[in-house]
Amino acid sequence: EASAFSGGGSIGSSVKTKVEGVVMCGPCGSGKTVIFQRLCHGAQPTTVTSMAPTYGKLSEESGGGRSTQLVDFPGHERLRHSLLEHLKGARGLVLVLDASTSKQIKDASDVLFAILTAPQLSSSTPLLIFCNKSDVDGAKNQDRVKVLLQKEIETMRKTRGSVAAVGEDGEELRELGEEGKPFKFDEDAPCPISFGAGTAVKDMGGLAELTGFVTGC
Repeated sequence: EASAFSGGGSIGSSVKTKVEGVVMCGPCGSGKTVIFQRLCHGAQPTTVTSMAPTYGKLSEESGGGRSTQLVDFPGHERLRHSLLEHLKGARGLVLVLDASTSKQIKDASDVLFAILTAPQLSSSTPLLIFCNKSDVDGAKNQDRVKVLLQKEIETMRKTRGSVAAVGEDGEELRELGEEGKPFKFDEDAPCPISFGAGTAVKDMGGLAELTGFVTGC
């Protein structure tokens, strides 16, 4: 996963920081680190690989004058347990995926399933699923992404539910949906879930839905 370093601003990496804001996660290659830099610094810097969360605050431009902590969490699967621990105290979650590639749907559903079944997730924590790179030809719209994610979650619910009933800490995992009924976000989500779409490549307007969500948490 990429993480960027630039002069100025309130940004740090590899620092154990209490989460008091919004955690942004997603599969590797989703473009979330570029989004993070746009929101915190208004720029798209050169990126380098990182295996640690990066903490920052929304810039005055993107945050409308409100200081909100934003955590860019790497997408590596080996850090999944640490991601789930970051759910504690988070005011909101953003799952970023690249809507222009089919592989990202499957990869994102794996992250999403871990989040939704995690005992660390509060039922009051809002989650935005952000379909990034919506400006790319052939990118799936958010309604299509929603349908595809539901199908992936339903498959995992059937294949993993009986295999892993407890997490790494021995805590019982949350069961999703009702037996005999296909999983639906609108009916079975364990926390408030919404969908948005945009892009970080162009101007800040491409991140309006994501920015509105973060500042509203």
